[in-house]
Amino acid sequence: MRKVLAVVAICGTLSAVASADNLSPISAYAGYFSSLSFNNRAGFSTHLGGLELGAQESLLSLPIFGSATLGASVVLGDSLGGGSSGTLYRVHLDYKTATAPGTNFYAIAALGYYYATGSGFNVQNGLGAEVGVGIPLKLGPSIGPGAAIEARYRFLGPTAASGFSIGLNVSF
Repeated sequence: MRKVLAVVAICGTLSAVASADNLSPISAYAGYFSSLSFNNRAGFSTHLGGLELGAQESLLSLPIFGSATLGASVVLGDSLGGGSSGTLYRVHLDYKTATAPGTNFYAIAALGYYYATGSGFNVQNGLGAEVGVGIPLKLGPSIGPGAAIEARYRFLGPTAASGFSIGLNVSF
């Protein structure tokens, strides 16, 4: 619980430091997550995977340096044929670099708190890290919603939370 409070305190401090003018769009995320293999209660190897849904709020956005976002997501395990039945909850603080001139991608680094629970495995929770890449999609005029495909690798956390994800992030 102390770890959750520490993450919330850090995120609260970052949001208090950011001025209201810098607070920018919210975004919604939908994708697929697949964890690394781990042993269930019966001792058999399994994994947690399925549909991941989430939302993010931009805390600070600077054109040259990138942006910091606070987000939350849930993985609905065993949806879309994703292995073990369970749920993974995630609260994360992301840093996304600006897209450099001449390139069509940005880098992602994140810290998060993960809580995984399921009928066939013990509760797994703890802090973890993520790295990834995003590719902005051109949806027409520059005003209006934006979208990007993001691929991430999660590590250093609970085994049920470590793995790969890919999805679509739409900003409003």
